Amino acid sequence: MDYREFFRYEEKYKGTNVFVYLEVAQVMENGLRCYSDSNGDGWYTDEEYYIEDDRVNKDLRILNDDIIVVWGNIPVQ
Repeated sequence: MDYREFFRYEEKYKGTNVFVYLEVAQVMENGLRCYSDSNGDGWYTDEEYYIEDDRVNKDLRILNDDIIVVWGNIPVQ
């Protein structure tokens, strides 16, 4: 889902599960800096994401340039 779609129709998506494919650009101390390729023009031309992950300090085996799937739930407030 395009993030602009979510912000435009936020009420429509509350309570739903979402996922996005991302390429890892940088493994950082407390998370990952990633990019999406939602328009097919390449990983570094779309949205940038910062993914907080408390597993980074453990034996997390994610490296730069890995393609990952990030899942989440849009909370109902």
